[in-house]
Amino acid sequence: TFDLVIATGDFAFSGKEEEYDVAEEFFHRLRTVTTLTHNKVFIVPGNHDVDRSQVKSLHTKTWYLFDTQDLITEILTDDELFPILMKKFTGYNEFANIILGRRLFTSSRYSYVKKITICKEEKSFTLNLLGLNSALFAGYNGDDKQKLALGIHQVDGAIRQCDPDALFTFAFFHHPVACLHPSEKVSINILKQKADVILHGHLHEPGNAVIHDGAGKAVIVGAGACFEERESANSFNIIELDAETGRG
Repeated sequence: TFDLVIATGDFAFSGKEEEYDVAEEFFHRLRTVTTLTHNKVFIVPGNHDVDRSQVKSLHTKTWYLFDTQDLITEILTDDELFPILMKKFTGYNEFANIILGRRLFTSSRYSYVKKITICKEEKSFTLNLLGLNSALFAGYNGDDKQKLALGIHQVDGAIRQCDPDALFTFAFFHHPVACLHPSEKVSINILKQKADVILHGHLHEPGNAVIHDGAGKAVIVGAGACFEERESANSFNIIELDAETGRG
C-alpha cells in the first residue's frame, strides 16, 4: 500500500483551465487505485502549468532578469508586483484546489510545508513535506537555461516551518538544479543541509543520485513522465522508507 503521492508538475500544456480536465480524471483514478484520501496527495507546478499569456514582454525584461538573491527576495516580497507574477498560475491553482480538496496556493502563497504522520505496524513516524515552486520565473522561451529560481526567501521560509524531530524531510519542486540561476547555489545548499530527499521532474528521465559535499547530504530523485507521448515509456518512482533504520 502507498502512504502518499507526490507529483512534481506539468499537469497541463499551457496552464489553461480547460487543459486540466484529463489531469483531474488521472488523479481521480490514481486515488482510487492507491486508496489515498485528498490529504495524502501533494503537487507542485511545472513550467507547463504556467499560462504564458499572462507573462508580458515588459515583465520578462524587468522582473525576470535577476542576478542576485537580494533582487529575487525583493520581487517575491513586493505586495504589488507579486500578485501579478502569480496570475499565470490561476488555472493551476483551481485545478489544485479541485484534486486536493484544499487550497494550497493563492495569489500570495506559492509554496507550502506539511507535517504528516505515517503509521505502520503500530509504530509511527513523522515526515516534513516541502512543496516548493520552481516555476515562479518561468514563462518565456529559454527560461530553464539557468534563468529560474526558488529563492532563499522561499527555501528558508519553508525550512523554518519544519518539525526538527521528523524522521525524514522531503523537498520537491519541478525543475532540476541545473535549470536554476547560478545565484541559487545557496538555496540548494540550504536544502542539502536540511532535506533528506529532493524530488524533481522536468527531464522526463527517471534517475537518482546521492549528493554529499561540504553543504550537506541529500538523495536527489528525478521523475520520468507518467504520460509523454504514445511512443515513450511512461514511468513513476516508488520510494520505500524504513522507520527502524532511518534509511530508504
